Amino acid sequence: MTSQIVIMNTHGFAFASDSAVTSGEYTSNSVQKIFTLPGRQPVAFMVMGSAIHAASGLTWDRVFYQYHLHFTKKYGK
Repeated sequence: MTSQIVIMNTHGFAFASDSAVTSGEYTSNSVQKIFTLPGRQPVAFMVMGSAIHAASGLTWDRVFYQYHLHFTKKYGK
């Protein structure tokens, strides 16, 4: 079971998530579930449930990585 929390106030947000994943016989305690995207106004995503982005068949970390490459190529770092 995934545990995630967001704490908000007028100055910003704090994200936290566990890192455990179990799928059938596979278990890991070091999975990234919070991803940030580049840009002037940072955006963060928390992922829970399926690790697969249904529309593309890619894992979420690959989706965010591909977006990061696209953004930095188009706009620079």
